[in-house]
Amino acid sequence: MRRIGLALIFLILSSGAEAKTGWELELIVGFDAKLIAGRFQGNDALTAARLRHRNSLLALEINSPLAHGFGANLLIDTIRAWRFRGYLNCGIFWPTAKNMSVPEISRSYDLVFGAGVEYALRPKLAIILDWRAYIPDPRLMVYYGEFFIPMYKQSLKEGAWWLGLGWRL
Repeated sequence: MRRIGLALIFLILSSGAEAKTGWELELIVGFDAKLIAGRFQGNDALTAARLRHRNSLLALEINSPLAHGFGANLLIDTIRAWRFRGYLNCGIFWPTAKNMSVPEISRSYDLVFGAGVEYALRPKLAIILDWRAYIPDPRLMVYYGEFFIPMYKQSLKEGAWWLGLGWRL
């Protein structure tokens, strides 16, 4: 169902609707930036789609770290200058295969907090660096008590660095 929705958005925007409505869709493909540090696990790739209005500071992102699950984030632009964009993001992540952080705890969702930068190489092509912390479901504090604080600290330490390319339609 998600693919059908993305395909419809793609068709609408690629048919020239972007020029009339001001909406832009950005498709992103990336990988775990730990590859650069030599700690790549071989299964950490990211696909995402961002929808934003040209005049808005907000964007909606649907993403899927392929080996882990899928998520939805709200991005808030904090800096826009020349070809550079800096943003904060927050959202929710549903693990379907394995958790992004603190794998010892089984849970139904994570809260996501992070920040990123985007630099436009060309008008429709951008390079993106993004950091996200996947925080365990806060309702689990009831079960883990004082041990929950070290789990939160671990999830911040294990934050995911994503490096990718975005193509604006």
